[in-house]
Amino acid sequence: MLGLSRERFALLIKTLSICVLAAAANLLFIAHIGASPLVLVLFQDTVFTAAVAFALGPIPGIAAAALTWAAYGVWLGFHPFLPVAVAEVLLICRLKPAPPAERIVFRTRDPILRERSMVSLVSVLASLALLYLACAFSASVLGGAIESLRGIAGGAQNPDEFLYYTAIRIGLLQTGVSALPASIVSRLLVNMADRFFVVFGGYLISLGIKWAMNFGKKGTSAPRETTGARAG
Repeated sequence: MLGLSRERFALLIKTLSICVLAAAANLLFIAHIGASPLVLVLFQDTVFTAAVAFALGPIPGIAAAALTWAAYGVWLGFHPFLPVAVAEVLLICRLKPAPPAERIVFRTRDPILRERSMVSLVSVLASLALLYLACAFSASVLGGAIESLRGIAGGAQNPDEFLYYTAIRIGLLQTGVSALPASIVSRLLVNMADRFFVVFGGYLISLGIKWAMNFGKKGTSAPRETTGARAG
């Protein structure tokens, strides 16, 4: 089959299926958020893309982002922020926490095992916190730059979208702040909340994706990324 062994072909099909499901989940999540007051404060369009990047690496992560972007464009019109999602995927693959050396277990009477579990947990949380800050900053800078370029090109934003973010931006513009810094700062305030859910939520979802990728395998103790060695 296309020069692939049966095992690698099955892995490819499973990976493609997860990318499609992640894009569909992103859209469903956007639709749910859009019908609630949270639309005013959060973007929440890359949670499942982040999960795929955590679990499977950069190529599946970018594929999930591209599928989400394409479907979003068909559904709601052109959406120029794909580079933001791609940058987020690359940051995740570069800065994501290494798998714990040992299983994290707290219900144990062994003090040494409990201490090792605590160290592993703190290490994972610290890596996720650093990644969260990097993603929030990157999304704000890239998103602000794209929005400024879209404004120069004459593109219009839906006035009903992201009301709090738009209000902050307009307020900064009225104080004399130029368009690019106003876009970056106003997005940063939103992304500091948004990327918290994307990074930490995406990491938790990725654990389920790893389990699904290894379901049915025998003698597999650790999930394998489809892109080879872990980035970074």
